[in-house]
Amino acid sequence: MRYNIRDEEKGESGENSEEETDGKLDQKIQNIRTLRESVKWIKKILIVLLAIEISLVDPLFFHIPVINDHRKCVRLDKKLGTAVVVFRSLIDSFYVIYIIAQLHKHLLVAHYRKDQDEDQYTRLGKYLFLIDFLAVLPLPQVVILIIPAMRGSRFLNAMYLLRTVVLCQFVPRSFRAYLFISSGTFGEPAMARVKFSPFVFMLGIDVIGALWYFLSIERLVQCWTKACEIHVGCVNSFYCKDNIGDHTSLKDFCPIGTDSRKTEFFDFGIFSDALQTRVVETTNFPKKLLYCFQWSLQNLSGFGQNLKTSTYISENLFAISTSILGMLLFLLLIGNLQTSMESQRKKKEKNILKAIESIENWPLLKKLSVNLKQDIKKYLKHNWENKTTDAGIILHELPTNLKKSIERALGLELLMKVKAFKPIPQNELDDLSESIEMQLFREGDCIMHEGNTTNKMVFIMQGEVEVRSSLSDINPINVLQDGDLCGEEVTWDIFNAWSSELPESTMTINALTGGLALVLPAHAVRYFLYELCYSLRRRIRHELCFDLLKKVKAFKPIGQNELDDLIDSIELLSFGKGEYIVHDGETINNMVFILQGKLDAHSSHSESNVLKDGDLYGEEVTWDELPRSTMSIKALTRVTALVIRADIVRDFLHHLPEDLKRSIRHEFER
Repeated sequence: MRYNIRDEEKGESGENSEEETDGKLDQKIQNIRTLRESVKWIKKILIVLLAIEISLVDPLFFHIPVINDHRKCVRLDKKLGTAVVVFRSLIDSFYVIYIIAQLHKHLLVAHYRKDQDEDQYTRLGKYLFLIDFLAVLPLPQVVILIIPAMRGSRFLNAMYLLRTVVLCQFVPRSFRAYLFISSGTFGEPAMARVKFSPFVFMLGIDVIGALWYFLSIERLVQCWTKACEIHVGCVNSFYCKDNIGDHTSLKDFCPIGTDSRKTEFFDFGIFSDALQTRVVETTNFPKKLLYCFQWSLQNLSGFGQNLKTSTYISENLFAISTSILGMLLFLLLIGNLQTSMESQRKKKEKNILKAIESIENWPLLKKLSVNLKQDIKKYLKHNWENKTTDAGIILHELPTNLKKSIERALGLELLMKVKAFKPIPQNELDDLSESIEMQLFREGDCIMHEGNTTNKMVFIMQGEVEVRSSLSDINPINVLQDGDLCGEEVTWDIFNAWSSELPESTMTINALTGGLALVLPAHAVRYFLYELCYSLRRRIRHELCFDLLKKVKAFKPIGQNELDDLIDSIELLSFGKGEYIVHDGETINNMVFILQGKLDAHSSHSESNVLKDGDLYGEEVTWDELPRSTMSIKALTRVTALVIRADIVRDFLHHLPEDLKRSIRHEFER
């Protein structure tokens, strides 16, 4: 027994350890997912910052040196240098945060996969970390900080080192930015490259302009150095802080502000513009930046055709690089345009296919004719520009003639389901379907408000609407969906003359979702019914009233043809809220069929009773000559009802054949 207990304890401890292991594993996976989401957001911000830094901030290092022509020396623009170092350091600090987060993520993944061999993902992470490390090194900042401490020829060497460091760091930084953009962080890689292409153009233009400015100063210093070699008393040091020699004679050899393109002593080549305009002297940063920018833009756009160089090797290499870069940027522009157009074309085709699929899968549209479906597809294939694939919106945005054909086709089928329109031939209803219009509704839109005039019939084609009614005690809230109808009461005008008022709505209809509806204006329905021939109007009244009359016990044995005579005498009446139809003890003069609203039936010796839609009052007129009401009938709301006068009912029953009268008596006796 003790052995079994120990086994159970071991089993329980084993299960607990497995659960703990699974819990730790789930926690690790959750940590990796959370960190991955954080890295993704950091990555998005870093991509934008890195693009701005490479195209705008890094080239500014070349603008920091400034010429002092009076003393023939070079100095540093301290304000610009400080600003550039600060901005570069701030962006690099964010880059460092990304590297740390990325390294932490790789360590978590490596720990999670500790029992597996090193895979391609891990090796790629190591290479990217090396590129990130080279890209984030603050070498330009360090060089700028040590330049003021340099003296003599070491100052010039430090200046040349700054140029080399900045240009060399462009390689890993630009490559890393390209990998970031192509990683899918900003959507499809091809389109992301198109979006960031302006930064590429800014980078090319800004770097060439800034480098041209820096090389202009470098070329001028070379002229000074050459002049010093043949001039006695000239100190070969051109840093303004330690410039103690007599350099006044250099003005004749290396002039600035005059025609410095080609002197007898030195040929400045493509850098003479910078010397003539004295842009190398100014500390006005906007002036200097814009002039260098326009020079670069002008020569890159012309592929360097207007550059007239000297025989200096570095100058010619720079001119060649400018021409090649201009052609590459032009090709990049063409490539991006093609990529963008191709991507837009594919998206459009994909959108069109989705739109066609949405139309084909919509149940109501499956009932359209083949020709009409083909017309819709043909239009979508050649003209559809909208990004939506919602069938309702697509139908609403179709051309007027095509949309009208769809409205007629769908509307005709829906109209035939309306009770009042069932006796009407299809060719007659086709005229009414001309008045149907498509309407979009958004979530929360009020389609109909209780108490307002019912001025339209609404067929829900797509979406869901909520119906609220104060007249319904059992289920005050209903939901209508595709194919449902509201506003059918506008057809009650068939019982009255053209001048009758439209009925009030007894419900509030709000859209639960966005969707589409077919709307038939009430005035179009009234005019259509008014224009119908007498026989059709009579058949419609019979369709609406026959079921109501069959609720009366005395009318159940009577056939359709006989009841048609009585239906001709029915009137549509409205009673205002609080209005009495009959008082207790008064003679009942009407038989009332409630279509809409509530009636309160009460008396002093019985409980109150509420009559609603479909209920009947005044059936006593069918068996009593002068029946008196045993209760008062009062309208609790506005009430619309079909009314037959008591004398008409009695006269109708009196003139019935004897066999029908016997059937009615048997009905009462049962």
